[in-house]
Amino acid sequence: FVTAEGRVVDDANGGISHTEGQGYAMLLAVAFGDRATFDRIWTWTRENLKRKDDSLFSWKWEPGKGGKPGAVADPNNATDGDLLLAWALLRAHGAWDDYKYQQASGQIVSAILSKAAVETWLGLQLLPGLEGFRKADGAIVVNPSYCVLPALAELAK
Repeated sequence: FVTAEGRVVDDANGGISHTEGQGYAMLLAVAFGDRATFDRIWTWTRENLKRKDDSLFSWKWEPGKGGKPGAVADPNNATDGDLLLAWALLRAHGAWDDYKYQQASGQIVSAILSKAAVETWLGLQLLPGLEGFRKADGAIVVNPSYCVLPALAELAK
C-alpha cells in the first residue's frame, strides 16, 4: 500500500520500502492518470532514497532504522529499481508534458549508463547494483532479471 507521504510499503517483507516498489507504483499512477499520487511517491522517493553522490537511489528503506521513523538500510542501488523510476518519470513527462520529469529520467539513465553499465565481450551489460557484482578477478555478476526490457526499449528512444 501507499502511505499518505508516498512510501510504498512492502508488508510481506517487514514493512520495508524499495526502489522497485516505488518505481512500479509510479508507473501505475501514470497509467491511471493519478498525478497527485505520482508526485507524492516521487517526492518521498527523492527525499528518502536518493543517493547524495549520483542520480541513483538506495534500494532499501527500513522502518524504525537508526532510532528514527525509518532510514536507508542499504545504500547500494538496485538497477531494476532505478530503471523503473526512470521509466515512470519518462511516462509521466509524456502524460503530463512536464519537463522536470523528463529531466529527472535522463539523469537517472545517465547515471545507470556511467556507473552500472559494463562493456563485455557480449556487449553492454547492466550490473544489478554498483556494489557486490564485480569480482576481484575482473569478472562481473549479471542477473537478467534486473534488466527491465520494456523500460530499456522505451528509455532508448
